[in-house]
Amino acid sequence: MKRRPLLVVAGWLVVALVATGAGVVVTTFLGESVTGAGRVMSSADVRRALEAAPPPGTAVPSPAGPSPAAATPAPREAAEPAAGRAFRGRGGVVVARCSGGLVTLLTWTPSPGYAVKDAESGPRDKARVRFEAGDDEETEIEVRCSGGRPTASVEDD
Repeated sequence: MKRRPLLVVAGWLVVALVATGAGVVVTTFLGESVTGAGRVMSSADVRRALEAAPPPGTAVPSPAGPSPAAATPAPREAAEPAAGRAFRGRGGVVVARCSGGLVTLLTWTPSPGYAVKDAESGPRDKARVRFEAGDDEETEIEVRCSGGRPTASVEDD
C-alpha cells in the first residue's frame, strides 16, 4: 500500500523534469524568436550605433523601383560595414545588415521607458521591430535592402 504514493511522487518528478528539459531545449533552439530579445549591446556598441543613426523620427524612404546598383550587387564589404547600419526612432535603435538581398536585424535596443512589443528579425525581404511605451506611444522601424544596403522607414506614433 505504501508503494502507490511513492510511485505517484516519482511519476510527478519525472514529468516535471521532462517538461523543464523540453522548455530549455525549445528556448535554446528558438532563442530570440520565443523571447523577443535581441543581442545585448555594450555601451560602446550603443554609442557607435547612435552616432551612425539618423536623427530621431527621420524616415529613410526606400526607392520606388529597382536602382541600377541593385541590378549588379556590390560585394558585401563594399555595400556596408560588417557591423551593419543603425536606424533610430523615438522608441529605440535597430542595427541591420543585408546579405543576398535579405535583411537581418542584428540588434534592437529600446529607449528608456520603451519595451519591445514584437520583432521580426529575418533574414527576409523586410524585418521590423515595434517598440512601445504605455498605451499610446509606439515606434515601428521597418528595414529592407536596397542596392545591397539596409534602408529603413521609421514611424513614431
